[in-house]
This record gives sequence, C-alpha cells and structure tokens, in this order.
Amino acid sequence: MLVYPISARALSDQGKDVLMKRLYRSQTDKKIAGIFGGISEIYEVDPSLLRLLFVFLGIATGVFPLLITYLLGWIIIPNGPMGGKNPSST
Repeated sequence: MLVYPISARALSDQGKDVLMKRLYRSQTDKKIAGIFGGISEIYEVDPSLLRLLFVFLGIATGVFPLLITYLLGWIIIPNGPMGGKNPSST
C-alpha cells in the first residue's frame, strides 16, 4: 500500500483551502508557560478544562511523567505572537 504525502493546502473543504494551525505557547492566556493556552487557541477549548485534565492525569498516573512532558513542551514549543491569536488561524 502506497501512501503519498499531501500538503495542507491540497486538502479542501468544499472548495476552500484548509490551513494547518501551528502550535505556539500563548502569551496572553498563561499560568506558567502558556502551553494549555496555546492548545486551547487551536482547538477552541477552555484552557481551564485542559489544566484540570492535566492535574487529574497527574494524580492518576503519577506527577513525574507529566512534569517531564510539560517541561519538554515548554522547551520545544515556540512563543506565540503577542496578539494572542495563532497567526495561521486568520
């Protein structure tokens, strides 16, 4: 089975170009690093729900793995623009 990569612009939603949204750390909606604020801007979800889910998973699975994941995200995910909106979403 052959799988050919396609670009985001090659996909169309009833004739409209679909752009991929880029993940940034939020500069306006942040508590520590802005990771959940950036994720919530992309998926249009309340960042408080993401933070609560993170705390629940931390309690259920142990704090250390999620702490390492959060720190890696803080290092890898770039800062977003100061306007607070993802530039790819406009």
